[in-house]
Formats: sequence, structure tokens, C-alpha cells
Amino acid sequence: RLVGSEMCIRDRRRRARLEPDARARIAAIAAGWAPARPELYALEPRWLDARFAQLAERARALTSAGAPSDALAALEPLGLRQLGGAFAPVYELPVLSAHFCAALCAELRLFQASGLPQGRPNSMNRLGLLLAELGFAPLLDELVAAYVRPLAALLFPHAGGASLDSHRAFTVQYRPGADEALAPHYDNAELTLNVCIGSAREDGGGGAGFEGGELVFGGLNGGGGAPAARLAVEHGIGRAVLHLGAHMHQALPVTHGERINLVIWCRSEAHRRAHGCPLCGRTDQLLLGAAEPADAAVGAPAAAVSDEQVAEF
Repeated sequence: RLVGSEMCIRDRRRRARLEPDARARIAAIAAGWAPARPELYALEPRWLDARFAQLAERARALTSAGAPSDALAALEPLGLRQLGGAFAPVYELPVLSAHFCAALCAELRLFQASGLPQGRPNSMNRLGLLLAELGFAPLLDELVAAYVRPLAALLFPHAGGASLDSHRAFTVQYRPGADEALAPHYDNAELTLNVCIGSAREDGGGGAGFEGGELVFGGLNGGGGAPAARLAVEHGIGRAVLHLGAHMHQALPVTHGERINLVIWCRSEAHRRAHGCPLCGRTDQLLLGAAEPADAAVGAPAAAVSDEQVAEF
């Protein structure tokens, strides 16, 4: 896996180069940003779709019962759907309330208009924000620990789902004339939660203010397992997809309006120590516990895409 090793070497150099700017940016934000809605920065039950909390509670019970073979059937009445095959499943589920999605989008737009420095979410996406830099870490920590991890433990036990202990969260924005789409890639994460938080419609109506932008899934990084089956997933406000970070995926072009998604790369130190870096597979040079600004990146199979399509950070 020479290509992956080269990517990791390049990523280490990029981290060192970006670290001073990131620290200065975080200090400037801490000094200059006054949240308009401070209550949004801590997790409250009303921010969630009620079914998401029920899914997490039921997943805990099913895991305690030994994860019976009919566990998925027990979750489906609460809005969880399995898409794709059992080897590399993609799950769609309700996560956030429509009210929170709208309020969060409004808060983020205020920050983007503030003139304060903004870091790119990764090297593939130009538009979006690193949420920990704005102060959303308490909300994100609880969201992953109390809700995502119990579901991941049941649905992805082989991928470190029960031991998720860190994350990197950011928003991405897609619109015609800017970031319209995203090339095929895989994530530097054991699991990825991708929640559509939408955007306000120009006519003031409800629902999503965009057209297009579907997520398309292929096979796993490295080509192992069953043959890839192309799987397209449409977005719904407050709904998410939960998938393996190694599951190749891309975003189709947004043809009208703007799509905003909250993406959380969920990681497990224990899984990485046992199975290696998602980029190179090595266990002897892991960068663990890194600060958010210099965090590792999304990778893509360099043999299949150009260097510009390999996102890092």
C-alpha cells in the first residue's frame, strides 16, 4: 500500500504547515464570535428527532441482549432503513429536528457573515465550517457518545462501533457555480454520519431548498468483499446516512439551490491500533488524539482518481 503511505507522509507535512494558522484562527474566533443562539451549542432533547433517541435506547437494549438476528427489524418501526447489502450496508435514519436544522443553518450563516476567519472543512470541499472551532464540541461530544455510539455498536460491531471515542465534525455546502459535487472518495473515519440540514427556500416555503445532490455509494476502499452495487441516496431535512468510512461514495451535482450537510467522522483509537490507519493500513505510525485543526483527512484511491480528488486535512 505504497500510495497510502505516501498520502500519510504528505498529510503529516500538511498538518505541521497548517497548525499555526489553525491556532491563530481558533483564537480569533474565541475572541470575536458571540453566538446569536447560545442554546444551540449544547445538546437538548428538542434538537433531536424523537425517533433518534428511541433508536439509541433500543439499540442499547438489543446489544445487551446479544444483538439478536432480528435486531434490524426491531429498529425499522422507528425510521431506520438498511440500504444496500449486508457486507457494506448504508443505514438511513432520522436524527435532527427540522427546527434545529433551520436554527443551526441560520446561526452558521451569521458566522459566515461575521468576517471572522474560517477554515476549510477538508481539501475537497471549499464551502463549510469546522464546528468545533465555533464552540459546538459539547453538543457533538454528547451526540456521538449518547446516541451514535450505541447504534454503531449494534450496526457496525466489526468496525469499532462500540469503541468510538473521537470525531471530526464539519458542514459542507453545495450550490451551482461553487462546490456543486464531490468526486468519489472514502473517509478517514471508522464510521461517518452525514445529516442533511438543508437550506432555506428562496420562496420562504418549507422543505429542502435544493435539487439534486444525491449521495452515490460504490464498493469498499481496497476492493475487498462483494462486488460493488451502485446505490443512490436522496436527502431529507434532518435525516442522515450512517456508513463505513471505507465505503466509497460521491455527491452528485446540486442543480438548483443550496444543500448543507453536517458530516461527523467518527473514530475509534482501539480499532485503529488493531487494524491500522484507514489511508495506509499501518499501526506503527498512527496519529492519535490530534487536535481538531490538524486532524487527518479524507482519502481516495489514488490509483483511480487524480491528486486533486484526494481530500486531506
